[in-house]
This record gives sequence, structure tokens and C-alpha cells, in this order.
Amino acid sequence: MFHKNKYSALNSFTAILFVLIGLVINAQNPAPTYKEIVHDIAIIHEGLSFTEKQKSKLIELQDANDLAFQYYMDVESVICLDHKCKIVQVRLFWDKLGFYNHYEMAKGIVLEKTDGISFTEADYKKLDNILGDRDSSLKEYYQNQRHLAAHGSEGLIELDGATGATSGIDENSIVKGAAWTSCTLWHWANGAIFEVIRKQTAKELTTEALVNSLHMEDEKYRRFVIKELMNRKAYEAKTLAVVLQEIGNIPSLSRLLIDYLENAASDIYFDAIKKLYVSSDKSFRVIFLSSMLNFIKPDSGVYFEWATKQLAGVNSFPELQLLFRMLEKQIPLSDKSIDETVKLLTHSEFLIARASYYFLQNKAVNANQKLELDAFQKKNGERL
Repeated sequence: MFHKNKYSALNSFTAILFVLIGLVINAQNPAPTYKEIVHDIAIIHEGLSFTEKQKSKLIELQDANDLAFQYYMDVESVICLDHKCKIVQVRLFWDKLGFYNHYEMAKGIVLEKTDGISFTEADYKKLDNILGDRDSSLKEYYQNQRHLAAHGSEGLIELDGATGATSGIDENSIVKGAAWTSCTLWHWANGAIFEVIRKQTAKELTTEALVNSLHMEDEKYRRFVIKELMNRKAYEAKTLAVVLQEIGNIPSLSRLLIDYLENAASDIYFDAIKKLYVSSDKSFRVIFLSSMLNFIKPDSGVYFEWATKQLAGVNSFPELQLLFRMLEKQIPLSDKSIDETVKLLTHSEFLIARASYYFLQNKAVNANQKLELDAFQKKNGERL
């Protein structure tokens, strides 16, 4: 990021002393070695064109193991004063997962607002915060622009680079007086480059390396790993076991985990969901049951058998509702399913008992089961 540094004068003795100390420190702690790999890329920047790709050079920084740890790219920002525009180059940096990290300006280069005033330190800091916010309102702005362009340009939201005038943009998402600079750089930092970087980083990692890194606590990296495993259709037994162990009980990753499993073969999916249902916290079970509900068809015998077995130990009304919704697809409802449901009429939780009673209404029950239902109705008639 842009900084102005001032150093006080040092006398010659102090200067020499500092040089000697620096040499000793550098000898003991040599600078880390890395290499730069240049990637020629072409990506859409929706602030510049919805169809024409912008060519650039993405620089990948690799560590001693030839693995990416950072990327940077020099991009152009335009400053317009009195309807005359000049191009200013800004260097953007990303981490290995494609998330914006920081920016740098070449020595002597400054950003300016539309009134000709240079950015203040506060402006530079705000710009850094803007670029780091992937959920900025600018994201919606560009989505709206794309939608409007697809349906004719008459309603396009105007962004005036010459005066800084904006329409439909939250002022907190831009540096005041530098709307065009803010928007242009934000899209460079958070647009198509995100996936370009992630694909490049993933290309250098084996499936084994991805799986072994799942124990990392960084949620962003775990998301990256699961999505890449999904892309590779990696569902080997060892891989799946590690995935379930490492993220099976993380609420914020449950939806991603379900997406991963739903793309597996049906037998792999079902076995994994059953394991999660048994081993995970009860609060997660409705998530797994909801997913399973979408896979059940009238001929899904193994699903119905499994769902029936879960009735015996159910203590959660939301779980029961989902199990019943699954069993409703069983035509006809099996005697075993009816028997297990009848047993729930004596459940200690009346909400569960009553739901079981209503579930069995209009079902083909035998004489003994009918007696159980009638007895429940007689005993709890006023509560039904």
C-alpha cells in the first residue's frame, strides 16, 4: 500500500553500525527464496467491457516447493480531470486462494480524485478496505450492469469518471471523488481473476495434498479444498473418510459438504449421509435429512428401510417431520413403518406422539393398529 516514510539524519558512525548489524542479521536469516512464474491471461472486466477480454500478465510467486503462495498483477486505473484522462498503474496482490491482499503504487505515483486533489492517507486506507470487501455493494452494481446490458443499455447505471458522479452506488463502497478508480480497481481485485488464481493454485496440488491439508483451521482454505475435490470427483474411501472426519461437524461448511456428497454416486452418497446422521450433532441432522429427501423416489427401498429404523430413537420434532416426509413417498407404506409409527403414540413428547397420530390417518392399518389409534384419540381428543 502507498506510504510516505521519513527518516531522520544519522551520523556516519551510527550509519556504519546499522549496516554491520544488518549484514549479520541477513547472514543469519537469509531472505526467503521464491521464483516468479508469468501467466498470460485474458479476462472480462465488466467495468470496461461485457464481451471483450482484457489481456494481462499474472505473476505467480512460488515457494521452494514450487507451490504458489502469492500472486500479483499490474492493472490500469484511469483518473479523469477536466475531461482529460490519464492512466495510473496499480499493482494488486492476492493470496494463493485468489483473495485480495493489498496494493502497491510505484514510487512517485499517486492516485488523484476528480477535483485534482491527491489521495490522503485515509483515502488510501479506505481504498484498501474497499478492495478487500468481496461482498461490497459494488458486486451488486456490476451484476445489475450485466443484467441491464443483456436487456438493452437504456437503463445502464451511469458512472462518470470525469466528475465522480454516481447513481445507485453506496458511497461507503467508493472513495469520495474517485468513484471510477474505486469501481475499476474493485473489479480487478474481485472479478474473474478470483477463479483464475484458484485454478492455477489447484493445478499444482495433488489430490492427496489437498486431502492432507483439510486439518487446517482456515475455513477459506477448507472451502477451496472441498470445491476442488468436487471438481475432481474425488470420492475414494480414504478421501471421503478424511472429509467427513474433518468437516462433518462444522456448521458453516455443512451446505458445502452436502453439495460435495450430492455429486457422488448414489451408494457413496447414501453411506456418507448415514454416517453423518449418526455421528454429527443433532442440530445438523435436519440438514442431512433434507438432502436425503430430494433423492428419495417411490422405489428407494433402502432409504425407506433406513428412515423407518430412525423412528425408534427420534427425539426431535423437526427430524420426525422429515422422516415422515420421506416415508410418505413409500407406496404403499410398509407394515414395519406403520408399526414403528404406532409405537410413537406413547412417546414422552406429546408433539411427536400427535404428529405420529396424524401421519397414520388415512393409512391402511390393521385391526390392532386401529385400536391403538382409537385409544390415543379417546385419551387425547381435546389436545388433537
